[in-house]
Amino acid sequence: MKLAFICVHNGCRSQMAEALAKYKAKELGLDIEVFSAGSDTSREVNPQAIKLKRTI
Repeated sequence: MKLAFICVHNGCRSQMAEALAKYKAKELGLDIEVFSAGSDTSREVNPQAIKLKRTI
């Protein structure tokens, strides 16, 4: 199965959702491909998203 999280810039929300979904899929032993994308991609990732991802 494939799962995609889409938002406008793909700089924070969709990337956070992707990271959490990958974490939970691995934890539950699910075979899911997870992606994030944006319709108008940002030039950089939101620094808060990077900070939060490091805690997962």
